[in-house]
Amino acid sequence: MHIERLGKHLGAKIHGVDLTEKLSDDLFEEIYAAFLEHMVLIFPEQDLSPQQLLLVGERFGELEPPHPLITPHKDEPRVTMIINDAANPPENEVWHTDVTWKRTPPLGAALHAQVLPQHGGDTMWVSMSAVYEALSCEEQTRFASLNGVHSIAHGFSGGNYDTKTKDGSRVRDALADYPPLEHPMIRTHPETGRQAVFVNESFTTHIAQLETEESETILSRIRSLIADPAFQVRVKWEPKMLGIWDERCTQHQALADYYPEYREMRRVTVVGDEPVYRSTL
Repeated sequence: MHIERLGKHLGAKIHGVDLTEKLSDDLFEEIYAAFLEHMVLIFPEQDLSPQQLLLVGERFGELEPPHPLITPHKDEPRVTMIINDAANPPENEVWHTDVTWKRTPPLGAALHAQVLPQHGGDTMWVSMSAVYEALSCEEQTRFASLNGVHSIAHGFSGGNYDTKTKDGSRVRDALADYPPLEHPMIRTHPETGRQAVFVNESFTTHIAQLETEESETILSRIRSLIADPAFQVRVKWEPKMLGIWDERCTQHQALADYYPEYREMRRVTVVGDEPVYRSTL
């Protein structure tokens, strides 16, 4: 196994590993150590079936059940199909961490490229640990006492997620199952102990303890840091390429610059734990 670093703060390309084969425990330990260090791992040329993708995901932990609003694979419902074209425009060109509207957001996710547009469709990731470290000491201390409010409706209302019902009932039903909840604004990584900012544009509606204006000022400050290329890495997909990332300390966005071309990806998501903040002092 050879690790090619992709960015200063995150990202690595892994060479010399065939994920279609059963991984030895020693090799997986190397991969998982790289996962914790680099946060985003890219594996070129992995010709995985949906069943093999599930097996790869399961090495990282228990997999999430089918997503309530995104189409599952016809044979493997825990494999999410992310398909965009002229009839189904991309809607995730915004920085986000997946499924933060759950009490236990994911540990990580794996995305497998199936059909790619002729141009565009890259995915970008940002290190939320680097964003945390860019805050002033005063901001770090204050934000550690605050909670973000996360809602599934904030990220999914008004899009293509109710194409069958046309009346918004799927989002309303999902909101009934997953009402808005609070997570600490600063999250301590349960394995590395590093701190990371844990609010995102897709699902964080506001900061619980603050009035609207001050809440928006702080969230805008975080968005400005996320937008800084110094904290990001950008990946150009190739057919059968697999990306695996740590949802606890990153955000990502898929660029929609290929629209209206066709783009098809498969994703599995690994169950995580409830976010907590622990002081390192």
